[in-house]
Amino acid sequence: VADPQWERHLVTAVLMAQPSAVLMGPSVLHGFGCQTQIPGALWVASPQPLPTNMIGVKWVAKPHAWFREFAPGTTLYGMPSLTPQQALDDAQAFPMAAWMPDEDDIDMHEVRRFSP
Repeated sequence: VADPQWERHLVTAVLMAQPSAVLMGPSVLHGFGCQTQIPGALWVASPQPLPTNMIGVKWVAKPHAWFREFAPGTTLYGMPSLTPQQALDDAQAFPMAAWMPDEDDIDMHEVRRFSP
């Protein structure tokens, strides 16, 4: 991307690389205002094989069964996204060493507000 502010094209690039990509984890919680911690990258679930490395994207390999169980409940930044409750449920069901939310940092009122 020739635009010096390439970050604004990140979602488009993610969806071009992996059309079935789904926002997950801390990107969802922060994007919906459920936590104040800012993730260092856009967390994206992708079926295997993972797309190429992209600056600003944390690809997380998920099996096809995960995409059935955690079907995107909403959109965020113009791409399919888990709801905040789905992001928390995913973190509990499939703990990742790289990310596990700290209960003290989660605004459960906001989680309920944005999760049907």
